[in-house]
Amino acid sequence: MGWQTPVKNEFSEVKIGIEGLYSLLETKKLDASDKVRVYELIQNAQEIIDMVEKDGSWGMHGLKFTKQKLDASKEYIKRSSKEFLNKNL
Repeated sequence: MGWQTPVKNEFSEVKIGIEGLYSLLETKKLDASDKVRVYELIQNAQEIIDMVEKDGSWGMHGLKFTKQKLDASKEYIKRSSKEFLNKNL
């Protein structure tokens, strides 16, 4: 269905963002408290992704709610990236 495409696209964006952050964490150094914060933000985003994937409706059972949750997960990834980048300039 047409409404599912944007949900699937956002889902993919977040998944790629999470994978990218894990790759960065493997190669760059952060102090322990910053690393914990980044992992918390990644975990928050991952929980949303897992929920959307488990539901499997890609928005059919609540498009507005699903989009809000995916927007939140994208924000978690942005915050995590900012924290990471600010510490590694």
